[in-house]
Amino acid sequence: MAANNMADAFRPAVQSVLLARSHAFSTQTPSQPGTPPAAISGALAGSMLNDAAIEIAPETWRSRSGPTTRYGRIQELGGWMSGHPEMHWMQPPGIWHHSTGHALPPRPYLKPTLDLLAGDGTLTEAAAEGFGAALRAVV
Repeated sequence: MAANNMADAFRPAVQSVLLARSHAFSTQTPSQPGTPPAAISGALAGSMLNDAAIEIAPETWRSRSGPTTRYGRIQELGGWMSGHPEMHWMQPPGIWHHSTGHALPPRPYLKPTLDLLAGDGTLTEAAAEGFGAALRAVV
């Protein structure tokens, strides 16, 4: 229960970070490299799922939370995007740019959110609540 509670606290926090900024389709992102991506459709935030906790060693449980979109990892870490339909976007004052591949800078959203929730005690509190609930269920 502790591992599940931590994932349950993490997922909506990441979704909030991902939906904090947005931009219209076919416009350049306002997100600077090193900051979370700006949403176009909200698909990345909507793809965040949690796996139910599993026991990976005696008294050690793991629950995972993360995106299921194919571009979730490259947004977090950056890298080269190619092999997709030609991308196009407009920059003011109406100049169109085209690309069949490009280097995407890292726009981390998972690690900064994890660091924030670990640092402010949110994950510790979620784990303690889950652990307490598990103990009460046994007693």
